[in-house]
Amino acid sequence: MDLAEAGANFSVDLESQQLSAEGLAPISFSIPPERRLALLNGWDETDQIVNQYSGEIEAFEVRQRQSQPWLYTREFAA
Repeated sequence: MDLAEAGANFSVDLESQQLSAEGLAPISFSIPPERRLALLNGWDETDQIVNQYSGEIEAFEVRQRQSQPWLYTREFAA
């Protein structure tokens, strides 16, 4: 807190999971792997879901396209 109030620079390394501050030894921290991957890739919650469940989403879309093909026809305005 004192370093932050004094305007010290801090650095967070998500790859090595360490926090560094001027004049201090690096401090290790842990973060859940899926959250770390999201932060490293700049993903929001939707991106995380798509990344985690992409196989299931694709399988659902194939089944839906087969059972409800009218949802996938395009009508163009004249």
